[in-house]
Amino acid sequence: MPNRTVLFRITHERYADDPFSGEGGLRYGSRWASKGRRVSYAADHLATATLEKIAGVQRADLLAEMVFVRAEIDASHVDTLDPDDLPDDWDRLPTSDSTRAMGDTWLSGGDDRAPLLEVPSVILPHSRNYLINAEHPDAPDLKITETTPLLLDNRVLRQLGVSLS
Repeated sequence: MPNRTVLFRITHERYADDPFSGEGGLRYGSRWASKGRRVSYAADHLATATLEKIAGVQRADLLAEMVFVRAEIDASHVDTLDPDDLPDDWDRLPTSDSTRAMGDTWLSGGDDRAPLLEVPSVILPHSRNYLINAEHPDAPDLKITETTPLLLDNRVLRQLGVSLS
């Protein structure tokens, strides 16, 4: 059996049919890509993806409208950013231009690059995120294996200030 990379993405349920379209990257800049790039993000574990979504969501009550998507791709379709190549300010808040420039360079690499880039997570040490280049010809090799409502425990929602009825 080939070596597979498993990843998780949390998205609003209305985007569940095409969670890796990169549409969000066209409207918003991020740590690893400038606004206008067709890129999406995923994480190495559901817990990492959940914390990333909690950190980025504007209103915690929107978490009730989220789904998680589990997907797989052959590991040969994943480039890994060497930790020695990280700029000193890679984990700065607000996000630095240096990481966006790195991601933009990778996205511009075309077919010579893999469709996914593994990068470190700022949210959770020792965890990984993935940039997905939706315009790469091998991006469709990313296969969705599960789409499930994101059901967070009420204790977590209460901590986030969600009013439970």
